[in-house]
Amino acid sequence: MKFQITSFFLSFLTVVVTNTSLAQSPNCDDVAGAQLAVGTSCTPVTFNSNANSDYWNSAGIWGFCGETDVDDYWMWFDATSTSTTVTYTPSNGDAILTIFNGPCSPTMSSNIACSDNIGTVAETITFATVPGTRYRIRIQNYFSNTTMNGTICAYSVGGGTTTASDCSAAVNVCTDLSFSIDPNGFGTINEIPVSGSFGNPNINPASSNFGCLQVGEYNSTWMIVNIATSGNLEFVFGGLGAQAGYYDWIMYPYSGVATCAAIQANTLAPVRCNWNWVNFGGTGISDVVPAGGDPGNYEPPLAVTAGQRYIICFSNYSNALTTVPLQFLTDPGDATVSCTPLGFSMEGLSVECTEDHRVIQWSSPVQNTSAQFIVEKSRNNAEWETVGTAFNGEISDGRIRFSIVDPTNPDVLEYYRVKQVLISGEMLLSSTISADCDFEQELFSVYPNPSTGLMNLQYKSASDAVLQIHDVFGKLVYEQALESSQKMKTVQITAEQVPAGAYSYRIVMENEVKSGTVVIVK
Repeated sequence: MKFQITSFFLSFLTVVVTNTSLAQSPNCDDVAGAQLAVGTSCTPVTFNSNANSDYWNSAGIWGFCGETDVDDYWMWFDATSTSTTVTYTPSNGDAILTIFNGPCSPTMSSNIACSDNIGTVAETITFATVPGTRYRIRIQNYFSNTTMNGTICAYSVGGGTTTASDCSAAVNVCTDLSFSIDPNGFGTINEIPVSGSFGNPNINPASSNFGCLQVGEYNSTWMIVNIATSGNLEFVFGGLGAQAGYYDWIMYPYSGVATCAAIQANTLAPVRCNWNWVNFGGTGISDVVPAGGDPGNYEPPLAVTAGQRYIICFSNYSNALTTVPLQFLTDPGDATVSCTPLGFSMEGLSVECTEDHRVIQWSSPVQNTSAQFIVEKSRNNAEWETVGTAFNGEISDGRIRFSIVDPTNPDVLEYYRVKQVLISGEMLLSSTISADCDFEQELFSVYPNPSTGLMNLQYKSASDAVLQIHDVFGKLVYEQALESSQKMKTVQITAEQVPAGAYSYRIVMENEVKSGTVVIVK
């Protein structure tokens, strides 16, 4: 147990290695020379090809950025965070960049993201990744076997690690995130009130354990938790034997940037906190203390409602330099969380195709805190332009339904997202949905596949339908209603809580059933 503060300083040398050697292969084969290092910023390495190697034979079938079975070169990397950016800058040709997640095969259909700009414009893709998972990069010239030259880089853009040291720099966290901690002080502002005060009490707000942060803000890391579905919130820091010191923490309700000022002003009370009793077995909130844990490190569950947000200040009391796993528990009745705050306040994001335009639709609760919604689109999933702004919609069934028309040519691949501007001034982004309104393509397709459970379904159905996902034993694990659509329509499938594995799906219509297979990875 802790009786006093022990301080010490760690000195360490950081060596930055810049890789300027070639990293490519004529085949998807994971050879050592084709590994692309993942950095924290773009560090370009040289790329060139002068061979005529056509590995991906199914490019014309499974490609959705104009890929064809022509000269292609390959690289690979192991993800270090939950989001990664890959940028290829060509010096000649007209490049197409495609990302894969799955075993190498000339007939593979595991492409999860792509970019196709015109000419020598840089191809940039930012996409969700699973730390430790291998991803593969394919580069080709548009419809050509000619030599390709340029530079490429891969870097993490957040989600896998965070060392945010101020409340205003807090990052959104979600299930099974690992974040790094170090002896980083309290950032630029010491925001946690003194011990024994209203905002940092000595008496625990929910149990008989010790109070909150008894040494104030100490080597702090700030994070935001977004509630996706109602229930009891339960989580564990440093479980599974990973705790490497005292992991003290305090948790407040969060309503935007004004929350940080309220914490600093000592006018906001915490809803949960823990001053660790032991430095092992993890800490958090749970109705059952995990195996190897101590009751002095755990607080009772917190009943939460979909749409609520909370902010946690994590204290590295032991000056540790390590990685902390954060797990959100999923027992029956537990709440679920989201990495994207907009996911709980809007739903039903879809894109409907017509012959000369697209209609982007979504809905939000009537009791929402939004000042406006801004629809944005992109050809490359990197550079965005505004399609339109919505302030009011049609109210039905307790929700406000919005729609925006994109009048431009619908027969090209476009990415769409919705920016939600809250009354507090905070801006939240939805996940991205892509749509290609080529009316000659298949009437039903699910992509990307594999995915993390967040997928797009493109379909056309004369009647209302339902999408069902079943596990290998036939158990229904996810279901989503689909509205009838005489025109091609793309909707989001939010099966992110379904465990990793291979599943079968069925689209059940009035007089027809379509089926297929999806793979979910974590």
